[in-house]
Amino acid sequence: AGIGKGRVALAIIRYVIKSGRLPIVLTEKSYLFSDFFRDAIDIGSDLNIPQQKKVGEHLVEIKLSKAAIAQAIKERVDNGDDIDQATEAVMASVSRGFELKAEYKTNKDYDEQVKKARRQNRLQIVPFIPNNRGQATHVKNLNGDILYYAQNNAEGGFKTLLEKGRVPKEYNCVMSTYTQFSSINRSAKMEWLAKIAQGNVIIMDESHNASGESNTGRFLQEILMTAAGATFLSATFAKRPDNMVVYAAKTSMQDAGLNAEEMVAAIKAGGVPLQEIIATQLVGEGEMIRRERTFKGVNVFYYVLNEQMAALGHPEMDLSVKQRAIYDVFIGIFNDIIDLQSNYIAKWAKERDTVNKYQGELYGELGTPKGYTVEKMVTSSPLFSRVFNTVNQLLFSLKSEAIADRAIHYLQNGKKPVIAFANTMEAFMDYMTNEEGGPLREGDLVDTDFKVVLNKLLENTLYLAVKSPKGDQSEKIKIEFDDMPFEIQNFYRLIVSKIKTITVGITVSPIDVLLQKINAAGFIVEEVTGRANKFVFTDDAFLQAKYTKRNKPTVTDAFRAFNQNKTDALLINQSASTGGSLHAAPNEIVNKVCVKAEDGGTVIIPYQWNMPEEIVAPTTLEDRDVIAQRVMIVLQPELDINKEVQKRGRVFRSGQVLNPIYEYLSSDIPAEKRLQMMLQKKLHSLDANVSSNQKTSDNIINIVDFLNKYG
Repeated sequence: AGIGKGRVALAIIRYVIKSGRLPIVLTEKSYLFSDFFRDAIDIGSDLNIPQQKKVGEHLVEIKLSKAAIAQAIKERVDNGDDIDQATEAVMASVSRGFELKAEYKTNKDYDEQVKKARRQNRLQIVPFIPNNRGQATHVKNLNGDILYYAQNNAEGGFKTLLEKGRVPKEYNCVMSTYTQFSSINRSAKMEWLAKIAQGNVIIMDESHNASGESNTGRFLQEILMTAAGATFLSATFAKRPDNMVVYAAKTSMQDAGLNAEEMVAAIKAGGVPLQEIIATQLVGEGEMIRRERTFKGVNVFYYVLNEQMAALGHPEMDLSVKQRAIYDVFIGIFNDIIDLQSNYIAKWAKERDTVNKYQGELYGELGTPKGYTVEKMVTSSPLFSRVFNTVNQLLFSLKSEAIADRAIHYLQNGKKPVIAFANTMEAFMDYMTNEEGGPLREGDLVDTDFKVVLNKLLENTLYLAVKSPKGDQSEKIKIEFDDMPFEIQNFYRLIVSKIKTITVGITVSPIDVLLQKINAAGFIVEEVTGRANKFVFTDDAFLQAKYTKRNKPTVTDAFRAFNQNKTDALLINQSASTGGSLHAAPNEIVNKVCVKAEDGGTVIIPYQWNMPEEIVAPTTLEDRDVIAQRVMIVLQPELDINKEVQKRGRVFRSGQVLNPIYEYLSSDIPAEKRLQMMLQKKLHSLDANVSSNQKTSDNIINIVDFLNKYG
């Protein structure tokens, strides 16, 4: 990540256009269209003449019908968001009731300016974008001006173009997202792409999104066979054996004479050593170019919040005893709830009397269809499926205050932290109610202790899934407490009393702890996630809070503010894992550096390319026009190794004047150490495919590996 794939892609696009063919660019998300043109402008491959100039912003009220909400979610999915991200983003806007809308002024001289530039033989890449027209698909420059528009899919002319398999003459490039071509049945857009791909060149950015046995992967494998050429771009192009199949269409891998299933089976059987061999031979054939930025000079620290931190001079971060005590209290009650569900309620639900009662109440008749037994007619959903997520979120909350303190430490020493995590835990807010027992409303004061999760898990044990007598449908029903046997009622009451008497001592909303502690220390911090709501804590223990709506900036705006030193720290999840840049690089506002002086001290001077002075990290953030060193604090690694590597690449990119620092902070809980081992093993497999060397990631992850054949 950050090694220059965008510049390579633009060079290929430029070459294809000059050779008289049509470049077809596919990428992960629609906002990356603008990233392509940032590179195009930088290398002189676009005119940077706006059709609409941004002149300001204003708030607009949002009132959407259910149909409009569904359409807004669909559009975001079509442009690259997964369904959860799309739903979260749209509902965030709806719940806020307003959004920030840009104001534009039409550039009346656009046509004349373009003609003048073309008379000077300047190249202009004009993209045909089949994604539906909207704010998410506009191609914008760094000022936010609109350079190009996507197509209006509702126009009859667009549908005619699809049917004829054509691209209008005024366009010399096609840009789209993979999600436009993911239908199970061949859509009109898929047929159109199959036609225009013949004899032209396909450029697949973030190509790991189009590999494997997905609908998109199978479709692209087919059209690649008819294309004149292809370029694949990805920092994590092959994390699994089935990812390799799509690359066989245009590389010497096809000489093996294996179909897709045989190739996947062979790579799985050969394991990591075979993956290394394949990657090495692709390089030898000149079909794969590896560009890796060395981690030499980059500090990557792995700290556990135990006596290790005390030895480093931070005794306040030796939290082993405290965290283990909290963890044991929570897990003890959690295990009781699992025991209640699996050994009591689930067994009682299978009894004939229970089945008859709830079938009769829901359907008015009784019965067991052919192929079913009585035990399968009424079921209690096991809690085991929630163990991993619940424990993972508990580990997140356990570390939140320590992570905030660590970020403040770096800020006070002139560094800009980027705190990375996988989940926002906003879904846990849905577990919570106000004093009347209803859903949370703006301004409600609530108890945010993590025991609310235990209360919700316990309540969920009272729900049963009841099948109809014919077995053709299933409905959920809540058990009447008095219907349960006395033994189960007593066990349930015992758990309720345990929950009432404890205070877990950590909050259900750790992101808000990070925000509030860092802000209270006098620094400006922004969050780049899809959260719609937040808590404003009213006590120092972060266990009482006011519920309120959250104003969410766009990824582009938040990144720009961070890079221009308008904000000091950033919290990011996968919403900001691809494409954007947060590295220590000069821009139009922050353009000075701290260098070593002859007297051994430091001095601040304007940055110049290839300057002889040694650039060093400043020790304060007071000078807002000075480039500061970045620190990525990984609070919670991604389970998807692609996203983890992509996220890490936000602060380590071409053009940086200072190397970043990476810091992985783990609690002293064995469950979290196991997650670190999983991350290490994923990186080894990924490295074997990408760099022909499974030991590469040892430079990044350096933890004792206790995973073996015994566990």
